[in-house]
Amino acid sequence: MRRLCMIVVWFSLMQTTSLSLASTTQLSGANEDAFQAALQQWLNDNDRDSLNTMAEQARAGNEAAALFLARAEVTERIHSVSAYVKQLSRQQRFALFRSPLTSDGQSLFNLSWLQKLSNEGHSYANLLHSATALGVQLSSIKQLYRSGEKQAAQDLVRNAAVNGRAQQLKALSELVPEDDVMQPFVHAFVQQGASITTARTALNRIVAFEQQTDPSSVVLLNDESSHAALQFVDQGYQAGHQRLAYKSTNRQFGTVAHWVLNAPEARPLAKLCRQVCSGADQAACANLAFGLIGGYYEVIRFRSPLQSILSQADYLDSLRAQNSVLRSLKVSRTDAGVAAFTPEQLYDISPCLAEAMRS
Repeated sequence: MRRLCMIVVWFSLMQTTSLSLASTTQLSGANEDAFQAALQQWLNDNDRDSLNTMAEQARAGNEAAALFLARAEVTERIHSVSAYVKQLSRQQRFALFRSPLTSDGQSLFNLSWLQKLSNEGHSYANLLHSATALGVQLSSIKQLYRSGEKQAAQDLVRNAAVNGRAQQLKALSELVPEDDVMQPFVHAFVQQGASITTARTALNRIVAFEQQTDPSSVVLLNDESSHAALQFVDQGYQAGHQRLAYKSTNRQFGTVAHWVLNAPEARPLAKLCRQVCSGADQAACANLAFGLIGGYYEVIRFRSPLQSILSQADYLDSLRAQNSVLRSLKVSRTDAGVAAFTPEQLYDISPCLAEAMRS
């Protein structure tokens, strides 16, 4: 209970101080009125105006705009890009998100702003560029967490957990804070027991959130209901729904809905379901959205491109995050590349969300 209270206090503190992050960053141009206006347009899901303004600012030497564009190009790809970006040609996208055309003597190309600024010795660009590295990068993870760019560290944490040796996993567990959204993933690989899986640690976290207790104290029954919930929480509908026995009658259905509708890290899903559904229909919406996105470890991937400029709390509370969720739901596919449900099946599960997805 004490740990949960600390988490709530921490998140409240983040909300009250997030707006001051941009004013304390050392990136040049971060506090310029034009950049702040473009950032607000981006949060309002206006890519046409925001991205073009940032591109102009980046070409004029605004480091904050350049690094934000570089990170946005990467993070937006994880889910679904806006209609404006989608209609751009490859060359137009590169011109928007990357540095001006340069030549290596044989061809012309657009370097990413991260690569360009890294090549010029920009320390923060070097740090952010390390977030794209492969393999076990404990030093980069440590530096990213220390700099406040923990969202940028997420993919490195995943790679380190999957590929790390015993000593590296131990070190990783000490780098990732207990209240971090990636802690369940790390914990599963550190423990590596028959009953300790990424599914189990994620469901423990979700159950603990509702029970206001520590995830390690959660006890799950060894029955079909728990097995179905574990599969659903770990991967959602990534493998389709035919072999998934998770239904609205599942013991954890309400628990998953409670987490989606109340946990800080799931806020854009909650805002969407509360906007398009009402009353008891919100629980069905929450579970369907959670499943279509791909389960816990995909839900937590909605992230601020650059936390030194835009706090995760402000991003998750934005119209952009909510619309990014809806765009992702509209194009969601199983691992086989097909829709998990027919339109008619979606309406049977959650008519209000199905209607929103169709619009």
